[in-house]
Amino acid sequence: MNLEILRCTKCHGALINCGDDLKCTECGQQYPQQEGIPNFHGEVFESPQEEMYQFFDASAENYESGEHQSVLYNFYGRLKLPPEAIPELNQYFQDLLLKMILPGERVLDVACGTGLFSRGLLAKASEVYGVDLSWGMLQQAREYSSEMKLVRAGADKLPFQDDSFDLVICFVALHLFDNVGKVLKEMHRVLVEGGVLVGLTYLLTGEWEKEEHIQTYLDPQGIHFFTVDELDELLEKSGFMNYQHQEHQALIFFTAEKD
Repeated sequence: MNLEILRCTKCHGALINCGDDLKCTECGQQYPQQEGIPNFHGEVFESPQEEMYQFFDASAENYESGEHQSVLYNFYGRLKLPPEAIPELNQYFQDLLLKMILPGERVLDVACGTGLFSRGLLAKASEVYGVDLSWGMLQQAREYSSEMKLVRAGADKLPFQDDSFDLVICFVALHLFDNVGKVLKEMHRVLVEGGVLVGLTYLLTGEWEKEEHIQTYLDPQGIHFFTVDELDELLEKSGFMNYQHQEHQALIFFTAEKD
């Protein structure tokens, strides 16, 4: 783990090793490490977040299976794909990502899960960091790749120095955050000037535009889907420019640059 870019989430002070913990050189706050993964999140989850992360922990081992992914894509993304078609879809998005990165660049995957989309960038990147709140997902990511640098932290309090990453990605997670504007501003903060944010999330379109679907499925889970214009406005307010997107039924793949 590169301590040079890690920062205290309370005061943004530099960190040093202190036994098995990391310690802030300014405020003295200590952060434990579990199996080499620093933990910057000590808060107790409230519903529906608690249920959400229990689900992620429980599903981590099976998360990348075609069966599990097809349930999520088909329900939220309205894709109607059989399990055997999921690897090809994921590979399509992974190939798009590979085109976004130059050799030697540093990457941050926010809400990385098992590292499904970001670990393929290790072949070109100098470093790939993954941030998530689910211990189950982080441990599974470690099982898949020992090269990824994993951190447990919230997307709205990223424990990194300003201007640390050339590329920030956030795949199939933006709709889960309570304060999307704050999360986007954090992503903007840790990107270098001219750095790129790449995301994949769900659109508020088709059946999801119906109020009964929102009240029955989305609101109880703390989920928020976006319109194209809403996402554009959120990115602009967070300091991003050159917003571009592709729509895949109820999925939207987008890029934006730090101005």
